[in-house]
Amino acid sequence: MYWLRLMYSLRGERWLGPYLLPILSAVRDTGAFFFVTSLCVASATHAYVIMNPRGDDEYPIYSSFLHTVRLAIFGDFDLFEYQGQDTTFEQEEGVEGKWEPIDPSPTELEELPYIYLQLCFFCTGIGITVLLMNLLIAILSYNYDFHRDRAQGLFVQVQRRPWMMLGAWLGRKILDPAAQKPSREASPCYWHLVNLAEISLSPLTTIMEPLVRQGAYYQKNIFERFLQRALWSPVSKYKVLALGIPVVCLVLLAGSLTSLLVFAVLTLLLQAVGFRLTGIRYTLNLSLFGLFGDRFAEECEIFAL
Repeated sequence: MYWLRLMYSLRGERWLGPYLLPILSAVRDTGAFFFVTSLCVASATHAYVIMNPRGDDEYPIYSSFLHTVRLAIFGDFDLFEYQGQDTTFEQEEGVEGKWEPIDPSPTELEELPYIYLQLCFFCTGIGITVLLMNLLIAILSYNYDFHRDRAQGLFVQVQRRPWMMLGAWLGRKILDPAAQKPSREASPCYWHLVNLAEISLSPLTTIMEPLVRQGAYYQKNIFERFLQRALWSPVSKYKVLALGIPVVCLVLLAGSLTSLLVFAVLTLLLQAVGFRLTGIRYTLNLSLFGLFGDRFAEECEIFAL
C-alpha cells in the first residue's frame, strides 16, 4: 500500500503526472462496467452453488466462486474439475513408473446435471470471458485515449508542490473570504491601524486598476479585493496581527512607492513598443497578486479543459 501511495504522491511531477493521470482516470471511469461484471460473476457463482458438482469440498461457496472466477475472469479452467470430476492415473502395463491419465467419462454424471453444467460453462465463458473481458479492453482503450487528450488539464489540477500545499493550509487558517474592513464604531483602535496600513498600500491602486474605473457593474473593486485578502482577513481573524502594523507600515509604504515607480518606467517602455496599459496591468495583477480580473484563482471555475 505504501508503494502505491508513493506512486500517487508523485502525480504532480511533470515527468510522471501527464502519463499516470490518464491511466488512473481511465480505470476510475470503468466503475460501472466492473459493477455489471460483478453482478454477472455473482449470478454465475450462484448457479454453480445450486448445482454443487463438488459437494465434497470443505468450503463449497468459496470453491464455487473460485471456479467461476477462474473461468470468467482469467480464462483458466479445467472442464473436468469444473464438472466435479477428477482425472485419474493408471500405470501403463509393462512399463514401470509410467502412468497414463484417464479422463473421466460424462456418463459418470447424471444427464440433467451434466446438461446444466455445460450450459453454465458456455454461458459464463461466452458471456463474461469472451464478451465482457474484450469489452473491458475496448472501454479502457477509449477512456485512456480520451483522458490522454486532456492530460495537461488533469496535470494542472493536481500540480501542487509541498510548498503550495503549505500555502493553501496557511490560507485556510488565516484568510476569511467574507472578511470586511473593521468598523470604526465597533473597534476604533483596529480601524485606525488598518487605515494606516491602507494608506501605506494606497500607491498600489494605480498599478492594480485604472484611475477611471471602466469595469462592468458586477465587477468588484480590485484594490479592495487585494486589501480584503492581504489586510482585512488576517486582522479580523487574528486581531493581534494589527499590533504589528505601525512597525511595518514604513516598509509597506516604501515597497508600494518603489513598485509604483517601477510600474511607471515599465509602462513607458512597453507602451513605446506597442503594448497597451490594460494588458500590462492585467498581467501584473495575475502574476503578482493572483487576480484573474476581479477574482482570485481559487474563486475561478474551469469550464473546459
